[in-house]
Amino acid sequence: EGGFYTPETNDISFLIEAEGLDNEGYVLNQKGLWVDIYTDMKKQLNKLCNLKHGNALFYVMAGLAKTSMKLDDCLLINENGTICEAISSNIFVVKNGALYTPPLNEGCVDGIMRKQIMRLATANKILTFEMPITINSLMNGDELFLTNAVKGIEWVGQYKNKFYTNRMAAFFTDKLNELTRHE
Repeated sequence: EGGFYTPETNDISFLIEAEGLDNEGYVLNQKGLWVDIYTDMKKQLNKLCNLKHGNALFYVMAGLAKTSMKLDDCLLINENGTICEAISSNIFVVKNGALYTPPLNEGCVDGIMRKQIMRLATANKILTFEMPITINSLMNGDELFLTNAVKGIEWVGQYKNKFYTNRMAAFFTDKLNELTRHE
């Protein structure tokens, strides 16, 4: 059925893989992540860029670069040269108590946890702006954190010579755990 790049039907096949989690609920990382920007490739902006799909080569290449650079994660840039996400997470910058995250048209995955953080921010009257994230955004931010549905929130401690705090990341981790205890 496969291998010819022209499907004969619109039927789908899928594989589900699962692993146990180390913790019950979300736990904020004790030590902030050390990140840098992956510059060897840029994420393409197209119809598929907001979806998680089987073509993960771009993310694998970024993961290999992360390992070779001895980093905890890499931030990914799009065709416009702005930061759209991390290897397996969405990105948020905190500046003066407000949240900034790339809009979907910047190429980030339309993540479940991204949506949840934005909902929690609105519910807690925290201003949230969807706008392109630049290197200047990173250098001027007070906090930088990454989100995904499995890990929850991971705060970034350092990018280049910039160091970050984790107050807002801790706040959202507590709010996420409150939600999971009530469901």
